[in-house]
Amino acid sequence: MNIDTWIFLISRNQYLDYRTIAAPDFICQDSSAHILSKSADAELVGDKNIAYREICNYRLGEITLIYRVLKATAKDIGSDNSEEVLRDSYGREISLIEGVIIKGFQPDIKLPANLFETVHQQTMEAYQKFWECSTPQPASPTPVLTVETSNTKAILSLKRVKSYTAKGSLSSVTVQQQTWHCIHNQSTFGSINSVVFHPKYPNYLAIRCKQIVQVWDLSDLKKLKLPFNYKGFPIPFGGSTCSIAFSPDGQLLATGMIERGDGNTVKLWNWQTKELWKDFSGHSHATNGRIFDLSFSPDCSFLASCSQDGIVKLWDIKSGGELQLNSPISRRGIPVHAIAFSPDGNFLVTGDENGGIKIWNPRSGQEIETVGIKGCTGQVKSIAFSPNSQLLVSGDTTGSIKIWNLKDRREVRHIQAHKLPIQSISFSPDGKTLASGSDDHDIKLWDVETGNQVATLSGHSDVVNSVAFSHDGKMIASGSDDSKEGVKIWQIS
Repeated sequence: MNIDTWIFLISRNQYLDYRTIAAPDFICQDSSAHILSKSADAELVGDKNIAYREICNYRLGEITLIYRVLKATAKDIGSDNSEEVLRDSYGREISLIEGVIIKGFQPDIKLPANLFETVHQQTMEAYQKFWECSTPQPASPTPVLTVETSNTKAILSLKRVKSYTAKGSLSSVTVQQQTWHCIHNQSTFGSINSVVFHPKYPNYLAIRCKQIVQVWDLSDLKKLKLPFNYKGFPIPFGGSTCSIAFSPDGQLLATGMIERGDGNTVKLWNWQTKELWKDFSGHSHATNGRIFDLSFSPDCSFLASCSQDGIVKLWDIKSGGELQLNSPISRRGIPVHAIAFSPDGNFLVTGDENGGIKIWNPRSGQEIETVGIKGCTGQVKSIAFSPNSQLLVSGDTTGSIKIWNLKDRREVRHIQAHKLPIQSISFSPDGKTLASGSDDHDIKLWDVETGNQVATLSGHSDVVNSVAFSHDGKMIASGSDDSKEGVKIWQIS
């Protein structure tokens, strides 16, 4: 008796973290290769075991994975014939997770003992091509491999492990497709670099345009049809503002400034009275001290800022004191473009111009770890945490979105979201949808669980610099370089 199987391979190389390198053609066509890297759990397999695992997924149906784990060696990439174990750029040993996929469940299947000799030979060509890759590539499709199961004298000994069910259902595929409509276009007198909704009141939106920050009341959109400097809630700050952020309690609005007299300062405002509450002046006064991004701690005790000279600072909001976060990156002056506190307050994360993502302890100011792709991505322009603090998302100038599991620092998904740089990313309040704004003028929405695109919001005629969800998830605001329609308000149907 013969049975059809398909070969797959999961591994990492000197630059990229674990991902599916080769997969059945029908899985590649369905863009479901990430399910393999999630379900082929290396920890379930001992040194001499071959795992049998049943997978149930609404997209793929019922399939069976039969796989083993072994160390990658120099011989596997064709550099020499030695058995020296390969390591990544951080010195960690690299494993190969290789095996075959069978359609349906086959609990009593008997496979020839030499099957994995064939599997290994056929996967190494794909791995050798992958070894030098510094940017993620789609999995290589593998054709059917027919295996003889009858009259097999020597058979594989299989270790059956717990079945795996990928989340989702047929009904959820339907509801994941989203329809959004633009309900308002607002002309401005210059580029919009920041839009942020109030954390408690979905009708209030703060925007930054050149030298002015305004807070709009979206409950009466007719007012916004007036010229940009309408008499609603203008907060003229002077100088050139760089970033804005509401405090989690909704009381304060923070701005990063470039001012001729004061240099680069962080200011806190009572957004309702337009009064200056406090300012922090610890960043460099030079041009390279420009403040790029701001983030409040969830308890409103601290405000973090990052700048062009690579300096990251933590400000004690009550005392006005500062703590400078230092690392080899900051000492080399590599610009830090993005910063974010985790919603649980345990971590502070920064994204820099070299593609590095650093995790900090906000209490001590010490760097915990560097994650991400070392030296092979564009600039990290935006980072965001899921509401439950379990996932970290980065958007960079290669147009890539990367989703990281913060618990084990593992990249769980890569989405080649845009062909041009991503300037802004934002999680929906329920953590199920991710929005990305790009130089290609579009906002795209992504299902976090599957990585599938669920909507495209088109209409801007220039770079989209900022996107933000309202706290109830019903609206999205976007800001662009297009002064005719610099701000758009979108509403889900």
